[in-house]
Amino acid sequence: MGPSLLITGASGFVGTRLLRRIAMGQAGIPAGTHIHTLSRNAPQAMPRSHPGGVSFHSCDLTDTGGCQRTILEMSPAPTDVLHLAGLANPRTAQSHPAYARAANASATRNLLSALADRGMPVRFLLASTAAVYGKDAASPEGFIQEGTRARARTAYGWSKRIAERAARACDAPGLDIIIARPYNHAGPGQELGYVIPDLAHALQTARREKRPMLTGNLWPKRDLLHVDDVLDAYLLLLEKGEAGRTYDVASGKAVSIQEILEGLAERLGDPPSIQVDETRTRPGEAPRIAGDPTALLALGWAPQYNLDQLLDAVVKS
Repeated sequence: MGPSLLITGASGFVGTRLLRRIAMGQAGIPAGTHIHTLSRNAPQAMPRSHPGGVSFHSCDLTDTGGCQRTILEMSPAPTDVLHLAGLANPRTAQSHPAYARAANASATRNLLSALADRGMPVRFLLASTAAVYGKDAASPEGFIQEGTRARARTAYGWSKRIAERAARACDAPGLDIIIARPYNHAGPGQELGYVIPDLAHALQTARREKRPMLTGNLWPKRDLLHVDDVLDAYLLLLEKGEAGRTYDVASGKAVSIQEILEGLAERLGDPPSIQVDETRTRPGEAPRIAGDPTALLALGWAPQYNLDQLLDAVVKS
């Protein structure tokens, strides 16, 4: 039996991007690998063909029994798992904390249990988030060192912390688990609810309606990556990551919301004016946050996209 990659959350933003890359032969996945895709709804970017074969599995991972049946019936058995499924929008998580915990923590626990019951050797990558660190984790210079204690208290960060605990508690023989904590990432196809698509939408609306563009604070600086750089990190970690280790996926740099807005305006046109809407600001927001990619860089990864290339890709999509 050849290698077989299971991609959960295949219809989400990151999963869709990966499937498009697979379809174009740009994912770096060996040609003989069978691709299992898993999500509640069929992915729009499902590859029509792949040398190793492609299959879709409709499954709600929060359904313990359904998850177990789906994993046990997969053929060929997964040799690698890229666990992308879950609730990724912090605002939605804050409004629906119980749902966030089920989608992120319970689903991860169910998936790991089903893989353990199958009893086959598996490399498992959990796509967590740097939000587990919490807003007070950064140094006075705005840097979060990899391995800093996770202290998130938001619904989103907490749900991912529990998912990580479930992963670390799983000691099934042959199940090699790696945790990735990505910082902010964006790219073609990202829906509203995240900084770049929200800014682009607000900018275009203000121009169309000839009114001021309303924004939140523009001074915060955040670590930001292209989604392809994040996917490259995930696939590299599946191949070379140390089992039991947690890796930060970050650039080590930070860009301001102001820089992002200015870059979008260069491509889409200036709004009539810009006004900060106090209802959109976040009290106590950290001025700067950048991550620590030291361990990931040591494996040979490096970001390939800068901010201009990222914004070009978003605007052209």
